[in-house]
Amino acid sequence: MTKKEEMLDELEKYIEYVKVNYSRIIFNEDYIKEISKNRTDITNRSEFGIEYDLSKNPCQTEAIYLPFFKSSTFVYIYAFFEASMEDLCHYLYEKNNYPKRLSEIKGIGIERSKNYLKKYSGVHFNLFNKEWQTLKEFNKVRNCIIHAGGNVNKSREKDKLEEVFKKPLAKSVIQPDTFIPPNIKMEDDGTIYMSINYINNLLSVVYSFLTSLYDYVLTDE
Repeated sequence: MTKKEEMLDELEKYIEYVKVNYSRIIFNEDYIKEISKNRTDITNRSEFGIEYDLSKNPCQTEAIYLPFFKSSTFVYIYAFFEASMEDLCHYLYEKNNYPKRLSEIKGIGIERSKNYLKKYSGVHFNLFNKEWQTLKEFNKVRNCIIHAGGNVNKSREKDKLEEVFKKPLAKSVIQPDTFIPPNIKMEDDGTIYMSINYINNLLSVVYSFLTSLYDYVLTDE
């Protein structure tokens, strides 16, 4: 197996792992919404090792536990993406005997990896500009979750985050007079709400970007 095939195989296995485990959250969300409307007789249901009494306050699970798992999954996927870029830099340093390691380059996170790949591997990131801009948007959301507890009002990038939420809503194909709810939005109290589709979108963009980057850099691997 070539290095490119090895890295893509790892990526595909990781995405499959996330999808399988995240499907439990999707099931849990649909289940909770249903019984929140129609049932109050189910107690002591255990999901993800958490015991709770749905008959007392089923909406509490939807309001507290699901956002926690969504945020955790989002951060976990993004961390994999960031680590994958760093791993690529480390591999190329060893293979091509570059004069500096990634750690010797100024900057942090994905921007440092980008600068390293541009300088030493000649990667033209304008080829991936659309995906890269989307990933930078994800980066702002990730930073808000990590550094501000998911509250936009407490984030140092509040203005930039608010721009993310100002994107126009898409019209429904089925009902032209209605709009599709946003995949991510800011609640009245400043907290971030993200839908399942937003997390799936992160997975798709990460996969598309990394596969394109590996193809570009590891052509002869």
